[in-house]
Amino acid sequence: MISMISRRIFLILIFLMLLLISFFPLINAVNTIDVTNKEDCCIGGRIFGGVCWVTGGLSGAVIPFASVKIVDVKEKHCNLIGLFDFRGLKLNRTYEVVADAHGYDNYSMFVTLTDENPVEEIYFYLEKNDEDKAVNKPKASIEESSCDGMIYGTVFGIIGGFQAYVPFADIEIEGVKKKKCGLQGGYVFRDLQINRTYNITADSYGYKKRTERVILTEEKPCEDRFFFLEQDLDENSKSKTLDIDCCFSGSIYGVVTETPEQYYAPPPIPFLTIKTDYKTTKTNFRGKYRLNGLPLNEEIVISTCSSVHYNDNETIILTEENSEQEVNFQITQIPYEPRGRIYGKVLGIKGDDHIFLPFANIEIEGLENKKCNFNGEYEFYNLELGKVYNVTADYNGYKKLTKNISITEGSRIHQVYFNLEKCDDIKSKSKIFGLLDFLENFFRRADSFKRFISSIIY
Repeated sequence: MISMISRRIFLILIFLMLLLISFFPLINAVNTIDVTNKEDCCIGGRIFGGVCWVTGGLSGAVIPFASVKIVDVKEKHCNLIGLFDFRGLKLNRTYEVVADAHGYDNYSMFVTLTDENPVEEIYFYLEKNDEDKAVNKPKASIEESSCDGMIYGTVFGIIGGFQAYVPFADIEIEGVKKKKCGLQGGYVFRDLQINRTYNITADSYGYKKRTERVILTEEKPCEDRFFFLEQDLDENSKSKTLDIDCCFSGSIYGVVTETPEQYYAPPPIPFLTIKTDYKTTKTNFRGKYRLNGLPLNEEIVISTCSSVHYNDNETIILTEENSEQEVNFQITQIPYEPRGRIYGKVLGIKGDDHIFLPFANIEIEGLENKKCNFNGEYEFYNLELGKVYNVTADYNGYKKLTKNISITEGSRIHQVYFNLEKCDDIKSKSKIFGLLDFLENFFRRADSFKRFISSIIY
């Protein structure tokens, strides 16, 4: 009796020690949060201007890349939408925040961070300089404003009268920087000197080079420059580029409806797949579709793809004179045919018990062969009516069993259970049964172990 009580006390002490070890890091984490929060303070906000050149002179527009600083602490630039933030500030201290932008009067605000308000959000509304102030304002030297200039934009390609992005085009500022555009042709050059002229060149494979001159001044330190490149169709580049007349001018459009019944208008078929060798699309909810960018002077086979309709196809040729054609489809729905279904389980007889046999083989003679799931379940569907199917179940170490199932109009769905008898032949036994016996004994022991632990605790 004494040994049983001491064993219980020992187990309880071990359990308490494990709890203390698991909660100790959380206690330390809470203490560290209290310490670091005193330094994790923030001042953030946004800068607006009365008139902003980026948005075409609209009042109350954001000022991108404006200068904002905390006096004697930090200085930075806003992002593209005028947002800024300063982190890592201290509590119980007053900061002077100054916002400045070219063409606007600078403005300062005083912000105090306290325990009640460790995070402050402020907004600057800068007023535009008058012309007299802008003229009399002393000009900054190139060294002082060397990081204020910016050139950005997008590179487009003109293809068959249409404009398209030119991804990964080469963009270069002569003697300064060179880079590649993004996936949608966008680029940006920052940290450029103002009061200086730049020659910026855009080039891409299969297009003609284009160079433009950009002047950055104090009044306009940021310039947006868009390039529209023409295709290079000389003899050396014809083999490198796609022929405009061949690949980018053809269009096919139309509507897909069901075959009209008597006295009824044909209903549209929404979200039906329309397919060609070049492009694929789907009809909208009104059954309409459109395919652009198809080749000219070539045969195009356009077809419908549906699992519940009889599909149809048309062959057309688009020409320069008739580069846009209308192709309508009227397709008939496949009539519903009742089908049969056979489902059930494969079980094994073990003494007086029936156990499910996972992944047993189940086969319909001459039709389909599959395996059951982990619970011994199976299913055959889409079976024709008026036939007799021979269904066979087989499992390693058990005898095969075959049943004849007749699918008729009045009896289309059958639930069939297979109870397989264990084979007495020693050679037919497999290692899997030894594994199953081991798992069965293991779970029995686990159950007894669980009862032992419950008796100790409770």
